[in-house]
Amino acid sequence: MLTKTQSKERDMQVVEFIKTIPCFSDTIQKMFYSSQRMTNKHLQYLCDYGYIKRYRKFAHERYFYYSGKLKSQREHLDIAAKTYHWLQLNGFEILNCKLQSNLDGIKPDLVVEIKKDGKNGTLAVEIERSYGNLKNTIKKYNDKSFKSLLLVSHLPTGNIETEYIEKLYNINFKELE
Repeated sequence: MLTKTQSKERDMQVVEFIKTIPCFSDTIQKMFYSSQRMTNKHLQYLCDYGYIKRYRKFAHERYFYYSGKLKSQREHLDIAAKTYHWLQLNGFEILNCKLQSNLDGIKPDLVVEIKKDGKNGTLAVEIERSYGNLKNTIKKYNDKSFKSLLLVSHLPTGNIETEYIEKLYNINFKELE
């Protein structure tokens, strides 16, 4: 059982995470809390006290938590949050994370500074939900400073051979669940 101080620290970590990557309540639960009931209780308090905001269109839907302006691509943002969590679960220490920031003339869905086995690096993450755009998404990294790309798509999980970048690793959407 967490003490009140530990619980407050965790809640502030949740607030900071939501400020960085808005997402749905079930994603927050996987990352920070032990049950859905506890998640809902803490998120309700954080909303009531104005730390974060929430949205759902219909009563039967799950809440989307955010700060600032409500974004229209909620499912896309939730996948970015799940990718962040996947990186943590696979032993990567996340040093910094930026959502849709413009770097070197391209705008990856997520730019993550990571550390693993004493090595630091910057990883571009692209979420591609359409088969038709996969080749163009990968091609835009040709001659860019990113040597590695993490692609989240319908393709099977693993390394993918490509002529455009040195290392392309794909995560299938099913891996994030």
